[in-house]
Amino acid sequence: MPDEKEKTPEYNQLLKDYRDLQLRITRFSYVEQQLINTRDRLDHELELYKRLHKFNSGALQEQSDSEFAKLITEAIIDIFEVESAIFYFEKSSGVQERYLSVEGITKVANLETTLVKELEDLTNAWKDQRRLILQRQHLASSPTLNKYDEGLFFSFSDPYFGYTVYMMGLISIEHAPLYQKLQSRHETIFGVFVQQVQSLVANRQKSGRIREQVKRISASELELRKLSFIATKTKNGVIITDANGKIEWVNESFVKTTGYESSEVIGKDAINYLHRSGLNSAPDQQLQDAFIHREFVELTLENFNRDGAIYYNQLEITPVFNADNELVNYIALQKILLPKQCSGRKSCESIHVSS
Repeated sequence: MPDEKEKTPEYNQLLKDYRDLQLRITRFSYVEQQLINTRDRLDHELELYKRLHKFNSGALQEQSDSEFAKLITEAIIDIFEVESAIFYFEKSSGVQERYLSVEGITKVANLETTLVKELEDLTNAWKDQRRLILQRQHLASSPTLNKYDEGLFFSFSDPYFGYTVYMMGLISIEHAPLYQKLQSRHETIFGVFVQQVQSLVANRQKSGRIREQVKRISASELELRKLSFIATKTKNGVIITDANGKIEWVNESFVKTTGYESSEVIGKDAINYLHRSGLNSAPDQQLQDAFIHREFVELTLENFNRDGAIYYNQLEITPVFNADNELVNYIALQKILLPKQCSGRKSCESIHVSS
């Protein structure tokens, strides 16, 4: 090998090219490793999003509240690869509900009471910043949570339905070396997870309310069918009016007694068919007063049908109010009395009104 003095320009150039090549290989290897790391990170994030999708599909099908809560805690551990998880739901308005699901946390006496208080304190401490990742110093003042090194945390409330939800994923100080540190990508995916849970909880509450409304409507419809059957089959005339005394429905007995088809009287003033003009006007005024004052009225009066035949009405008219004490209907029961049934009475135009 030639010494330095004997080195030719060709040799020096070759040595320089060799060193440049080594530097390029080193740079290429570094870039290649960065690409591999990026690919692995993307593959891992893709796997996390697949787990997120799997959770969402399962949660949409879950009917039980306790199993739904358990599904969330299991998903927090599975998706974000943490050690422990907490999910707590509490509804204070209407039908009160509360359920707690914990995974990887030792269950001790009064755990729910203690945890809920600590979760409330964390919410109040960070409500302005809405932190998703909490460090050891953020958990240090919590008796149950102070053994944890870091955690994912979020809470939300719905004033309309009156519920509050807390969610948390935790890594303990003891086992922190075995777990990957929580990073911004965890925070991003946790934000997506939180949005999914918010939508799921809201939909469950809406569905629950709809189911209750359907039950009430079904019960009301069943009761209405029973009443309609009775009203249809009874020999007495039945007239249902709106709050203004306009006829909404009459039964077949009313049609047979008066000679008027339902299509002829719907929307008309009921008083015109309960006491016809041309007879004693006193009951007519008393009927109007009962309607005006929204009072129950019971009376017996003379009337005539479409063909002019006289008959006697024993009437009971009852105002119907809703839950807000608003008048919605009047129901009139019309019992037909034969002339001989009135012959022993002082008058078939007697009346009794009570509020």
